[in-house]
Amino acid sequence: MLNALRNPQSLLKLSALAAVLAVPASAQDQASPPSPPSVQTADAPLTTRSSRSRTQPAMPEVRMETVFVRVLGGDKTLWSGDLSMANYRGANVTLNVQDVDPRCPIEDRNYAMRRNGVQLRVNPIRQQFSDRYRINVTWTRPSKDCAEQGSRSIGFELQVDLAAGETKTLEGDGGLSVEVTRKE
Repeated sequence: MLNALRNPQSLLKLSALAAVLAVPASAQDQASPPSPPSVQTADAPLTTRSSRSRTQPAMPEVRMETVFVRVLGGDKTLWSGDLSMANYRGANVTLNVQDVDPRCPIEDRNYAMRRNGVQLRVNPIRQQFSDRYRINVTWTRPSKDCAEQGSRSIGFELQVDLAAGETKTLEGDGGLSVEVTRKE
């Protein structure tokens, strides 16, 4: 500050700053800010676009149904039960058992693996309100011979017409068959 008092130019700057600060606040408030520009609104007629009436397709009737299915491998029932479906939604069953085969030792303290399984899919086919179903089944079982150390699979995919209350049996190879009953 002392250096500013010794320098005449600095002294002039300080005095100008003091003069600005000395103006009362009320004088600064007297200058009114510019008013915002006025906004004019006009009532415009509402226009509507002509909408073309579109016909919505009719919602299909929900068709809920249940079938009883029995999957047979030879004279053994591999799986049986009710499966419910609606419209185009089918139903599936997957059973898969994998373990060691005690009949087939390969080395000391080691045995061959065996697989047993059933995969079943039942799908309604909706063409012209038909009562047709697609049956897809696969049966996997251990091979008969331990030397093969593997499994064998057999299956089929067939379509069948099935009225309410009707039972049909679909035959495959190797003793595989599927019995389907449509419940009322």
